[in-house]
Amino acid sequence: MHRNITLDGVRFNWIDVLEAKSYKGAPARYRAELLIPEGSTAHKVAEEGVQSAASERWPGKEEARLKVATTNRKVALKSGTDMPVDKDSGDPYPHYEDTQVLSTSRVLDRDGPLRVFVQRKSTGKLVEVTADTVFDDDLVNPQRGAYGKALVSLWAWEHEGSPQVNCTLESVAFTADGEPMGNRAPLKTEAIADAFGVEVEEDASPFG
Repeated sequence: MHRNITLDGVRFNWIDVLEAKSYKGAPARYRAELLIPEGSTAHKVAEEGVQSAASERWPGKEEARLKVATTNRKVALKSGTDMPVDKDSGDPYPHYEDTQVLSTSRVLDRDGPLRVFVQRKSTGKLVEVTADTVFDDDLVNPQRGAYGKALVSLWAWEHEGSPQVNCTLESVAFTADGEPMGNRAPLKTEAIADAFGVEVEEDASPFG
């Protein structure tokens, strides 16, 4: 059974929400990685959703099955400290600090299209958008780094005896613009200087 929950105040990361995409021949799907502040109301709601899904699937055995799923990284909700680090520097990505990360997706053929909304800044109302929408300055841009709300469903199951807790994306609403997040941390000055073989001046005067 799916447990629907609404998460407010999340930050969107790694999003494909306006158009379903296929990777390596897999069915086309929408996806979003939701960054949830540690200790927030959304964090509590997400944890309770995982627990409820597990209790319904494995009544009386949910703690043991969740422990196995967590050890095998088969729970959609993870701590930011467990997320991949920058391959070049070895440093954690700043946007994962003090967060819980909920990985969620929606398979187009199985679950249908995803409804996406953005907030109109002048009125505060939500406007439904599609891949063909032209975004002006009055609309929150549905891009990586933006903030908003997500309606998701959590469900537990087993694949070949391996317990999992998955998350289906039901709808999203982008309510505030955010600083765009880069895919990778910028290289340190020393690394750039070594690569180019030329000294890099740190504090250059404005050109012109």
